[in-house]
Amino acid sequence: MFKGVNYVRGMRLSGKTLSGLLQATLIAVVLTAQVGYGQSLLFFGRVTDTQMNPLQGAEIAVYSGNLLVALATTDKDGSFNLRIPPGTYVLRAYLKGYAPQQILLVATQERAGSLGTIVLEPAISLYTETTQFSMYQGDFLNLTLKLTNKGLDPLTVRLSLEMPGGWTGYFALPGGLQVGNIVIEAGSERTVFLNIRVPLNATGDARVNVVASWSNLSKKITYVFVVQPRKWNIVDFPATSLKAYPGAQLKVPMQITNPFPVDSEFRLSADTPQGWVSAIVDANNLGVGTVALKPRTSRQLFLILYIPPRTRTGVYPVFVYADYEGNRYTARLDISVESRFDLLNMTLTSARLNITGGSSSSIPVIIRNDGNMPTVILLRAVPNTPELRLTFSVSGQPAGSLYLLPGETRQVNLLVEASPYITPGTYEVKVYANGTTSTAEKTLLVSITGIRRLEVANYNFLVATAPGSIALYKIRVNNSGTYPLNSVTLRVDYAPQNFKLFIQPDKLSLLPGESGYFDVQVFVPSDAHEGAYNIQVTVEADGVSSTRVLVVWIRYETSVSFLVLMGSLVLVSFLLVFYGKKRFA
Repeated sequence: MFKGVNYVRGMRLSGKTLSGLLQATLIAVVLTAQVGYGQSLLFFGRVTDTQMNPLQGAEIAVYSGNLLVALATTDKDGSFNLRIPPGTYVLRAYLKGYAPQQILLVATQERAGSLGTIVLEPAISLYTETTQFSMYQGDFLNLTLKLTNKGLDPLTVRLSLEMPGGWTGYFALPGGLQVGNIVIEAGSERTVFLNIRVPLNATGDARVNVVASWSNLSKKITYVFVVQPRKWNIVDFPATSLKAYPGAQLKVPMQITNPFPVDSEFRLSADTPQGWVSAIVDANNLGVGTVALKPRTSRQLFLILYIPPRTRTGVYPVFVYADYEGNRYTARLDISVESRFDLLNMTLTSARLNITGGSSSSIPVIIRNDGNMPTVILLRAVPNTPELRLTFSVSGQPAGSLYLLPGETRQVNLLVEASPYITPGTYEVKVYANGTTSTAEKTLLVSITGIRRLEVANYNFLVATAPGSIALYKIRVNNSGTYPLNSVTLRVDYAPQNFKLFIQPDKLSLLPGESGYFDVQVFVPSDAHEGAYNIQVTVEADGVSSTRVLVVWIRYETSVSFLVLMGSLVLVSFLLVFYGKKRFA
């Protein structure tokens, strides 16, 4: 109703206020001329705050419509008086920092006199959704606070916190800017955020007061926080208990974590039973006494424990302490000391292996020592057919035994080689791991789904020629398996110096039961001496192979001795072929 009108503040008058006073004076003169001064009515009253304290300097303005009729200011007792002609008016009491108060004033002879006490409320009001919170140590809260200015002037509001020792907090605008003072325009609302950090050692109920101060006035909101203790996992073991034995030395991994939002340095120590030896080390076995960590980061260390040989069986607690800013965080590890034993656990990654005759494949075998003593493990695999050859290996090297510490896990590979002459079907392989006090056994089923077999049909691997000439030789290859061989090749493994070989074709494709030929040309150097020369060749396809030795006899002329020697070489070549057919591809 009175929007856009300026009012008197004490005795200082603005241009608009002076204009209003002139209007009031003019109205009063007119009314006085009409009814006479004796007919003006006296009204008086008092202005206080909500605590009934008198307010000095409050402005009392009387309006008739939009026209200012009378204006008064309260004295130090909060009292005022004014004279107005009879009529109906609106009286408004206002003081900067307070919300204005308006009353309807009907000025008649009967109602003249005391207006009683006019109470002004603070202009600033504070609102928050709730003031009760349940939280944990180290929590961070973001609370919304709304401030409204019900006054007629812009107000600068100073925000402050009253908190218990160790608590931290600050105010921020919606954009994140930290503030301590805000300006609130008349009739408007501002939102600020209260950010509170709960101390790590806080317990029980805590009260935090938000105080808003303006124009020698203040208002307070009290938040009540019920703080619950938090279990801080500063030190974390992979298990709560471990098995051991007298005389054992344990290296237990442990994770040191900084769960706090600030850089933290922890002092570490261990508490063990009497006579035990302990140390905290890093990955390089260097002793560690303190650990500095960034917020929300971790570091892996190791707890070294030596258990005396005369320790009795039983469960012994071991404690690791992390001290930080006067607080001690504890992790417990129970060590169950038992008699010495190994306990083997073996796992095959698959219970069945499918291969073809003449090929090989491997399967991983996982072995774990769940006992409390180191042990040597003997590995053994027994097939129910001699056509399967079985070999254990670690990192590509043959391994018939393993050494396992308590709790250690190792992987070995079991290589299964099937003879080219094995009959298709399913075969059983027993896999054994024998420790000092325990044995693990598994069964592997090997399914032979077919045969890949490559045979060299030549019986005579002897060719005679002279120096500087070309020896021709034809090698016949048979696919005697049940699968097609799509890429049969002949390679030269060894040839004498200056001998050159040319092979045609580069490769063959053979269906089951089909045969093919490789033409081999041997270029003999002209300076070759008389005698026998060996050339080693291998025929291979799809994982199966056969190796032969081609004997090249160099002679200058034919003689009886040459014929005898040549016959002997043919016999030797025949024996080599016969042996080769019996061996594994």
